[in-house]
Amino acid sequence: MLVVELDGSQHERADDAAKDALRSKYLMSRGYQVFRVWNSEINTNIDGVLDGIYAIVAERCAQSPSSALRAPSPVSGEGKQF
Repeated sequence: MLVVELDGSQHERADDAAKDALRSKYLMSRGYQVFRVWNSEINTNIDGVLDGIYAIVAERCAQSPSSALRAPSPVSGEGKQF
C-alpha cells in the first residue's frame, strides 16, 4: 500500500512539516508507505517520479512475492471459449 503525496512550497514551513510527519507516522502505522514528491517534480521530472514509484513497488514485490501484482480478471466475455 503506497501513498504518493504531492507537496507544494507550504510544506517547507516548520509547522506544516510537523503535520506532515504526524500524518506520515499515522499512515505508516496502518501499513502504508509514504512517497513524497514536490509538485514541481510532476511537471519537470515525471519520469523520475514514476521511476521512484516503480522502485518502491518493485522492492515491495521482491520482499513479498505472494503480494506481487497480478493480471486483472478478464472482462465479462473475455477468456470464454465457445
